[in-house]
Amino acid sequence: MNELVLRPLVRKTFVKGTIAIAIFSAVLDVNVSNFAHYLEFLAVSVSLVLAYVVVKRADTYIVQPESLVIKSFLAPRETIRYENIADLYISQGFLARRFRCGTVYILIKRTDSSNTFSKRIKVYTLKDVRDPQGVYELISSRLGFVK
Repeated sequence: MNELVLRPLVRKTFVKGTIAIAIFSAVLDVNVSNFAHYLEFLAVSVSLVLAYVVVKRADTYIVQPESLVIKSFLAPRETIRYENIADLYISQGFLARRFRCGTVYILIKRTDSSNTFSKRIKVYTLKDVRDPQGVYELISSRLGFVK
């Protein structure tokens, strides 16, 4: 296999946004006199959730034989060589488990030579990817370790 192309699963994001809108709606005092304001709130809220879903869906993660490539709508393209990866972690919350997705965190080795804590430690995330354990194992195998 030459490369694996991954994209975030956005159904979970849409569900989280819908839950947030429902919670805010439950605490609002909605009656006949302010129903138009409530409809405006719903229109703006749903628009913001949909915009976030579109931006998140634009992210692409490519697992190549020698490196990872992260393409994001809001950030420049990043190429991470495997020899620069210090460690990997997986995070899977309740909704992520329900949607069979999760986030893989990639910790990059420090590039400075000091022995003090560096704020320049970089962490990349592969957000809401399907089968995060499989992605973790694939990257780990290319690093030469499996946890």
